[in-house]
Amino acid sequence: MTVLSFQFVIKYVEEIFCLRYCINVLLNRKDKMETIREEEKKWFYRPWVIVGAILCFGPLGLFLLWFRPRTKLYLKVLISVAVIILTVWMTQETIKVFEKLMLYYKELADVLR
Repeated sequence: MTVLSFQFVIKYVEEIFCLRYCINVLLNRKDKMETIREEEKKWFYRPWVIVGAILCFGPLGLFLLWFRPRTKLYLKVLISVAVIILTVWMTQETIKVFEKLMLYYKELADVLR
């Protein structure tokens, strides 16, 4: 690749970015682009924070997922349904374990009398 063609490519790329910026300014999208960039900087929109919140707090962590602007709707729905199903299943299993534990303590109390 010659120096002349390389300079042409650089000039072409610069024009594309300039054109993209001008279109966004003309369509008043500059504020929206800056808002998205600012939201990306917030720590609570990072994926690892959302995953940690869901693992620690269950369905309460879904609020962070739904307020994150960059996550696609189908992914939000899919993750929400999975977390809710998992929460219901784990709650049912916890109730079963608690009932068995109570039965064990009743039998233990009868033996100790």
